Amino acid sequence: MIAGFYLFLLLGIYLQSTWIMGFGLLLCLLSRYAILLWVPAFFILSFFYHNKKQALYTAVILLTGMLAICVIPFLLSNPKILETGYSQYTAAALGEWKGQSWQKDGDLPFQLSQGYGFAIYFYQWGKGEIIQRLKLAQMIHFIICIVLPVATVLWRRLRKNKVFPLNWFLLFSLKLYLVFFFAFIQVPYAYLFFTPLLVSSLITILLLLQSGSMIIKRE
Repeated sequence: MIAGFYLFLLLGIYLQSTWIMGFGLLLCLLSRYAILLWVPAFFILSFFYHNKKQALYTAVILLTGMLAICVIPFLLSNPKILETGYSQYTAAALGEWKGQSWQKDGDLPFQLSQGYGFAIYFYQWGKGEIIQRLKLAQMIHFIICIVLPVATVLWRRLRKNKVFPLNWFLLFSLKLYLVFFFAFIQVPYAYLFFTPLLVSSLITILLLLQSGSMIIKRE
């Protein structure tokens, strides 16, 4: 279902549909926080390099939905709910980093050693106790998720009209962001990678369709 939300957002960006983009962002943010740090880059690029009015309408849809579904019914009654949720997520991640109860002493944590993501390298090569290595992984993850959106905005500004249309730029920017987000996630469960896989598949399909339509027009 979460992967479906991202596909919905991708279609909205490709079609440059205000309503689909607004609801797509809302669904993705409410289902999983993954794109939270990419959203500001989306609005900056949309506002300054495409259509200011459309960017504002999309923001209104997103903010209205967040207020109605999340902020008013939940955050106002319990302002610490996000902090509590994050601490519980860290506690759950720490449990996975300590390994499963059925594992032998000295075995690598099961969820970290299945070949998904880079968390295992922080576990093996990090210094200090497990919690310190986990915090290091979280810090690096956060830095990467900040730097990538900033870099895409700066690159678009420097290149100006020398890059492909904004809808494609946003699609590739989101794809790049998701690749690194899930690659450095603290607990790389296999099912999480279904989302970036489907995102790549849809972008590939859209590219093929666009290429095919261009060929037909030339003929």
